[in-house]
Amino acid sequence: MNELISVILPVYNGERYLRESIKSILSQTHKNLELIIINDGSTDNSNLIIESFLKDNRIKYIYRSNKGLVYSLNEAINVCSGKYIARMDQDDICYPNRLEKQLNFMLENGVDVCGTSYDVINEFGTKTKTISSINNNFEILISAMMVPFIHPSVMFKNFFKDIGVFYGSDSKIEAEDYDLWIKLQNKGLIFGNVKDVLIKYRILNNSMSRINKINIFKEVYVSCNNFNKENKNKLLDIFNSIEKDSLTRQLKPIIVKSILNYFKVNRFSLNNLNLFFKIDIYSLVFGLLLFIKQEIKYLLYQNKVLYKLSD
Repeated sequence: MNELISVILPVYNGERYLRESIKSILSQTHKNLELIIINDGSTDNSNLIIESFLKDNRIKYIYRSNKGLVYSLNEAINVCSGKYIARMDQDDICYPNRLEKQLNFMLENGVDVCGTSYDVINEFGTKTKTISSINNNFEILISAMMVPFIHPSVMFKNFFKDIGVFYGSDSKIEAEDYDLWIKLQNKGLIFGNVKDVLIKYRILNNSMSRINKINIFKEVYVSCNNFNKENKNKLLDIFNSIEKDSLTRQLKPIIVKSILNYFKVNRFSLNNLNLFFKIDIYSLVFGLLLFIKQEIKYLLYQNKVLYKLSD
């Protein structure tokens, strides 16, 4: 299990946390790796920080003018030599056994795309909460307008060129992760999540995902509707096959939201309605509230209301 893993790290003005992020990759227990750093036209001291690590011959470094995240991710993928590709962000931190644990999980379970559970940290590195990953019903998650993975925790088999799928499209894509999960689901690839907490995911008020959250939300909303339309029969089969005993407390409200999203773009189905009787009142109400919040949020964003007040 000593496969070469290519870790792709896009960087743009990441000097504050970049050193710790790079160190967390280079100190992995899985040593057979290459770290591909794309410096996307940074104007701060990111270049100097990266150069201080270049004595490690596992690093491939590309420094050029700014072309955006999607371009950088695809550029990195195209120069990967590894059989596996792991994502990393400039302000996050990997636990030392992240790559080893993910690789073993993928090999043992025949998984094509693998995420992990994770700790959420703030700008000071203080843990604020731990998120446990869901390891099944990934179509349900996407249908419920949720993501199956936290993006910087993901490891892929290096299949991108073989199946002709990359980040983004001809149109501008800001929710590049949600867009990619849909593409990979439509290709029939197998998803999985390691239950172990293997990464510290930093949430910052000035991160690009926070700054662009309104456009991202609207883009994901439309993509979610399309996913529910295009996968109508597949989702219906999944809903009908769900057993009451398999429903966890974490999953129940998500299923409710998924079914309501399905009803919204497809015709009402009594078969789907029967699934509600397998779910407790608390989860039904919680799932309904999540759906209502989603719809109100989209309506307000469409009408340019609460741009500044949105959470």
